[in-house]
Amino acid sequence: VLYVDPASPDTLWLAASQGGVIELGPGQLVRHGPDAGLGLGRVRFLHRDRQGRMLAGGDRGVFALSGSRWAPLSEFGSAPSPVRALAEEEDGTLWLAGEIAGLSRRGPDGRVFTYGPRQGLPFGEVYTLALVDGEPRTLPLKRALQIFIEHRQTVIVRRTNFELAKARAR
Repeated sequence: VLYVDPASPDTLWLAASQGGVIELGPGQLVRHGPDAGLGLGRVRFLHRDRQGRMLAGGDRGVFALSGSRWAPLSEFGSAPSPVRALAEEEDGTLWLAGEIAGLSRRGPDGRVFTYGPRQGLPFGEVYTLALVDGEPRTLPLKRALQIFIEHRQTVIVRRTNFELAKARAR
């Protein structure tokens, strides 16, 4: 897992192959592992949420970084374990994709809902979770990549048009 921190674009986060996370910044290398409270095992995702917290998810749930210490994220109650993916909506709603439990949703009001086979989800495990047109979707890898490529094309076209308009205004 490779993650560029939007709160600090010159900082790169890497999931270490033997577990834990490495934080690379200008002139610094910080290892986050069990010594720092990150008892996660294999890291599946890294994410900076809208509250500014760095989150790491993987084989043993979801952990949040507070200062230099990691702690299990308790706001999901018992988070689906192992956690495969996380998506966040604009309003701060968090979606967790669990390997066993399906999907868990924590809304801005703090209420948590779990969607699995009992709630009509046609399967229990989720591997790819993405927001498509503002809606959380479970996707096969090929469709997830297509959506990502379409998104990047849109971003490039918008950025190019913006730069062109700026250049013409000069």
